[in-house]
Amino acid sequence: MAIVLIAAAGAAIQGLYGNVHPLKALIVGGPAILGVIAGTALQQRVPERAVSFAFAVLLVISAVLLVV
Repeated sequence: MAIVLIAAAGAAIQGLYGNVHPLKALIVGGPAILGVIAGTALQQRVPERAVSFAFAVLLVISAVLLVV
């Protein structure tokens, strides 16, 4: 919840400066909201070990992309 409040405050302040593009915000924010809902629904259904392994794979892929 803290992230939502901080992000909303930041978006509101940047909106006052004219730095927020509503269409681009929807393109990024819409899938993010769906991801949060899906992640919350799957949280208790996926074994912790599988989540840890998937996160480790993601970190390795990110590291390889940063080096290449």
